[in-house]
Amino acid sequence: MTKQREQKLEKAIKQVKRKALRKQMVHMSTDFLPIDTIYDPHTFVEKLFSKLKKSNDKYEVKLYMLRLISRMIGRHKIQLL
Repeated sequence: MTKQREQKLEKAIKQVKRKALRKQMVHMSTDFLPIDTIYDPHTFVEKLFSKLKKSNDKYEVKLYMLRLISRMIGRHKIQLL
């Protein structure tokens, strides 16, 4: 191998290692979810749902609220009546 090819190969290996390290860092940061740290998720979901019923917000805002409610229900296995 020529010197230039060896440098290209080393550079490619470094890039692959860097990408793998970045993927690992992203995976580590997504393990911590703020949804898990909410003090009283049941009360929070009930208040958010009652606020959703009364709100006159845009459709998109209501969808975001519903998404948050559904994530909370799924994550904490909450049952709303």
